[in-house]
Amino acid sequence: VLDYLFRACMSKIEDQTLAIRGRFIWKQIYETANDDSNNNAQQKFKENGVYFITGGYSGIGFEHARFIAKNVKANIVLIGRSNLPHREFWNKIIEEEENNNPIKLRILNILEIENLGSNVICYSADIAKKDKLIKVFAEIKNQFNKIDGIIHCAGVADGAIIQLRDEKASEEIFASKLYGTIALDELFD
Repeated sequence: VLDYLFRACMSKIEDQTLAIRGRFIWKQIYETANDDSNNNAQQKFKENGVYFITGGYSGIGFEHARFIAKNVKANIVLIGRSNLPHREFWNKIIEEEENNNPIKLRILNILEIENLGSNVICYSADIAKKDKLIKVFAEIKNQFNKIDGIIHCAGVADGAIIQLRDEKASEEIFASKLYGTIALDELFD
């Protein structure tokens, strides 16, 4: 290994990134990938499908909703823990609030998805609380009689290192990811 490493360091190859892992040396390379995600999306997502996105007001949730809306006209159910103001107040919020206001940004994201031709339905619910999830599920099933897909993006990111978290902080992190996943599995089984 040392001999190979010495030769690699002394060679005239520029911009070479190497990593030593045990007795292996890995060289970083780049390859062109074919991006056929839009073609696959049209096959995987249904026109007029109903897609249930937890953590729907987060950046990841909105990106999933936007991706679906760019590929098919769908009914997108966004579920977040935060409350959104009633739609009758949205124009006033858009006009009066600062551009970095989180509520304004959520509203603008929802309107963008709707402008792509999809229908957006918003619910406020903590998915770790199964009773709240049951209520949302019942309303969606009653309205559309189906749910074609679930995208679970709910989660609390505190940026802390897991070894430094206390039990309370860990429970908050686990609530949406772990308990929310269990609740979704039981409900959509």
